[in-house]
Amino acid sequence: MAISKTTELRKRIVSTKEHIAKLFVDQCQNGAQTKCLESYEAAACGQFIGGNAKNSKQRGLHGTAAALLVLAEANLPDSRELIQKIINYLEKQEEIEVSLQEKTKQKARQKCDLDAKNTIKISEILYALSLIGPGVQSTESLVKKLAEQLVGSIRERKGWSYFVDDNEGPELLPTAYAVLALSANGYSEAENALKYLVEVLEKRYVKNKTEQIKIDADIIVDVVCLYAVTFAKAEKRNDIFKTVFKVIWQKLKPLLSEPLEQNIEYSHKKQENCYVRIPWQLYLIALSAHYDFNWAFSGSTIQRKLDNILKTDALIYPHSGRMVSSRTNSILFEVLSILEGKLVHKNIFWLGEVKDMAAGIIRHKYTRWIARILFFGLTVIIVYKWCCVGTITEIVPDVLGAVWVSLLMITFKK
Repeated sequence: MAISKTTELRKRIVSTKEHIAKLFVDQCQNGAQTKCLESYEAAACGQFIGGNAKNSKQRGLHGTAAALLVLAEANLPDSRELIQKIINYLEKQEEIEVSLQEKTKQKARQKCDLDAKNTIKISEILYALSLIGPGVQSTESLVKKLAEQLVGSIRERKGWSYFVDDNEGPELLPTAYAVLALSANGYSEAENALKYLVEVLEKRYVKNKTEQIKIDADIIVDVVCLYAVTFAKAEKRNDIFKTVFKVIWQKLKPLLSEPLEQNIEYSHKKQENCYVRIPWQLYLIALSAHYDFNWAFSGSTIQRKLDNILKTDALIYPHSGRMVSSRTNSILFEVLSILEGKLVHKNIFWLGEVKDMAAGIIRHKYTRWIARILFFGLTVIIVYKWCCVGTITEIVPDVLGAVWVSLLMITFKK
């Protein structure tokens, strides 16, 4: 039973990945955002893919990095040519965009300049480049250029700000993405930043009291940090990561029943506001498979979440609109690749789901009422026997029963 369920899940994961990859191929080949790039032998992607997004001329680095990541991993017949065109675009982005904007050349130049300084965008492109196989396209010069931007802008030997040209101190979110990108490309400069992220996570989740941890934007960013230190190709501190995951899991597990992501706002030199969405639930799914496969990942909460995701053609967060986000679905593609790798060696543990079902029954409101009635009944019996018998030895079993039900009631409240 467990093996067949595992096999079925793997098949659904492969099918969803293929569909996402085809969406990106179609968008990069036929979308309006890339049609005008044909004379440059270039291709790009915008914020959205599929459906009405094919009529949009909007394109940017988040979407283009997302496309590059998926196409590099998907290995479809059209991937090779598209990867070459995307790299051409990334190498000549400012030149292309300025030449296309006859009336707004200055605005196009300013946008490209801001993009080129954005730590998260640089990191996403650099990470995607690490996935391109040998013989597809030379990426050495672009990798070196982007990596040097990051290496040269590290703050306090700890991490990165949101932009490589500002004077702000290190921020956790851009640091997490930069660590992933640099470590994936073999740069040892990621080590200090990795240690910084580990220290922050250890301080917050190992040395702190669990009840003091709030569910806010900080814990969402910490999910990304844990994901980065977990999957970065660098020296790790696995001794604390399981503890960090356990605390974060207990805090965020109740929120997995709804499709939620976190919108993070940041600015460039306190002038231009930027936004990035964090599909933290996807990162948490990958982390559950890595740190607690038998219980957290195999449990009903994650399995229901995965089932809902895999039922759809592409992942959409209703609160963020009805368009299919290129960045979100590239992250989904990456997470599904991680799960696919895990499922080769492990089977879904059926007791994980049983445990979740039992916990749900125990915490149900009707179960709590039954416990209260039992407690009241046992109390009446104890008082009655005490009055009739008058010796403690005769009522010990009833007292122990009342204590046991009391402990259950405390568990129900939790």
